[in-house]
Amino acid sequence: MINTGDEAGSVRLYAVDAATGQNSGAVYLDAEAPRTNVGAWISLEHDTMLLAPGEERTIGFTVVVPATAQPGDHLGALVAQGTPRTSEGADNNFVVNVSKWRRSHAQKV
Repeated sequence: MINTGDEAGSVRLYAVDAATGQNSGAVYLDAEAPRTNVGAWISLEHDTMLLAPGEERTIGFTVVVPATAQPGDHLGALVAQGTPRTSEGADNNFVVNVSKWRRSHAQKV
């Protein structure tokens, strides 16, 4: 992640499950939804991160696919959500960009 803004800011990190949308495509569930699939298989190195202006950081995570997982596609996502500012006069100059991502395929052995 990169903070391309000119203010420091905090980011909440979490994994979520996804489902197939009503007209196809992926629909990512919200942070409060129970995690029973990919969202439950992912462990993040941190659940929050503070980024200074211009700071770039890598988020470590582990995916453990249970032996009971059924073959097929399993959808999920890692979410980086800016936390609301509470200080008076705070502007919105905190911008987080996810600069790199990779789609992974896992195979049970």
